[in-house]
Amino acid sequence: MKTKTEVAFAAGAVAVLFAVLALALTNSELSAVAGVAALPLLAWWLNRRHFNAMYLSPTLVASGFFFLIGVLGYALRDVLVSLQGRGSSINIWLSEGQSFSTFLLLMTFSAVTIFTSGIILRIRFGAGEAPKSLDWSTQGPKAVTVLLSAVPLLVIVADIGIPDILLRDSYLFASQGSFTGSIGTSLAAGMIVVLGYFFGSTSGPKRALVLVLFLGYATVLFSMGSRRLALIPILFAVGSFVARNSRITRFGVVVGAGLTALLLPLSLTFRASLTHGVIPYFESAATFRFADADWWASINNVLVSFPIIGATAYGNLTIYASDLWISLNPISGDSAGWYEIAPRLRLNAYTPTAGIGELANVGWVPVVLFAIALGALLSWVEIAVRRHLLGGSRIFAALLIGLTGFFALQMVQYNLRSAVRMLVYLVVAELARRAAVFFLRRPSRRDREQAAFAERIGAALRNAD
Repeated sequence: MKTKTEVAFAAGAVAVLFAVLALALTNSELSAVAGVAALPLLAWWLNRRHFNAMYLSPTLVASGFFFLIGVLGYALRDVLVSLQGRGSSINIWLSEGQSFSTFLLLMTFSAVTIFTSGIILRIRFGAGEAPKSLDWSTQGPKAVTVLLSAVPLLVIVADIGIPDILLRDSYLFASQGSFTGSIGTSLAAGMIVVLGYFFGSTSGPKRALVLVLFLGYATVLFSMGSRRLALIPILFAVGSFVARNSRITRFGVVVGAGLTALLLPLSLTFRASLTHGVIPYFESAATFRFADADWWASINNVLVSFPIIGATAYGNLTIYASDLWISLNPISGDSAGWYEIAPRLRLNAYTPTAGIGELANVGWVPVVLFAIALGALLSWVEIAVRRHLLGGSRIFAALLIGLTGFFALQMVQYNLRSAVRMLVYLVVAELARRAAVFFLRRPSRRDREQAAFAERIGAALRNAD
């Protein structure tokens, strides 16, 4: 009975969503914009009791990001054009029709994702089962675990080389195309979260060791001069929050977000340097004045996602359905044929096409199907995060939420294949953890034999009685 009721609710909710969309598109421009913007909000409101708290919900993290890019990008479209590419690698002008179509695309994609995830959660669980307010504190890691967190840092430094970290002529590292070079930046950023987690759950000498390792990873990110440098405060604060949910750590996340916003202009300054690395960047940072920073350029560095999506979806570029299949294929780029099509999936030498735009370039069917599949996957992740939080594996909950956030960023500024890889990493990480737990908790053959022997002895004693 419950399933039939939920299916009926889903059908009714779909009808409401389509009615709002139809009403919006047949009225004035203002009502059209307001009606389209209401779609994700309505999808959330209908299922709000079934999601985790917003900061613990992969669905709302990803879809909320798409919503913000759509609303702010459309509202500031004229301002972004007037910047003439400052803070980004491209200057794109969209017509009014293309801008509204891009806005509609992002709102629809966000709404379908939220709605699909919410309906699946609604069918699987009753209302009120999501952990809206949890207080926790985590036991600190062993010293050997903290020491092992230095291994990725050593691998990254060995691959890049200390001389290139300190000073180099080019913005990118010479090892950028190698395996460790390609994952080094993401790995270093992820370790900042882990070290924040260790910092929040340790004290004394172990905390001092955590700070030393944090300085090492932060130096690597600093030498890269990318936007990941600006993410250091928020990532560290999130890790501390995962270790201990308290008023101080929640306030720390807010402060970390503010510091991340402040550091964005610094990364743009580094990118424009004639030489690169820790030494020239440190000299540049010493003379940097936040009062003189080009804040609009920093905003454009993020909101340029909106015109990139629009140009990808509704510009002169032609993307084929076969290109989407290659992008969705999780096997290596060589085997999938990615490197044959990758040169075509760029707006210029420095700007790749955006994943959401690639889907829309082929048509609305791929957009809706991908959003439905994404919503289904994120509902699975939502449940996994919930179980990790309640079961004590909070670092894995943070990992899943973090990978979801990176996926959302990749979908609006990078190729679809790059975004899908984040989802692949997410699924592999969760399945690997489940497999590890299964085999570690599975009793050995000797234990099973001893248990069977004990059961036979017990049965014999009971029969003797």
